[in-house]
Amino acid sequence: MEMSEIISLFGWMSVIHIIVLSSASLLLVAARKPIARLHSSLLGVPEAELPSLYFSYLGHYKIIALCTAVAPYVALRLI
Repeated sequence: MEMSEIISLFGWMSVIHIIVLSSASLLLVAARKPIARLHSSLLGVPEAELPSLYFSYLGHYKIIALCTAVAPYVALRLI
């Protein structure tokens, strides 16, 4: 693989991660109650605990996306 292909790969990975993170965040904000009821019934978690679990999930996903896609892309672009 050439360097331009690797840069392109990390760039598209970053775009996909950002789209998934944004979609999940918007969906949780726009449809909080129906999603909370669904997850509560599927997983047996009380609805009161779900907002903290959602926040934790989005935070962990953001860190993973930054470390595995965005940071390498930026580093490769700076080379």
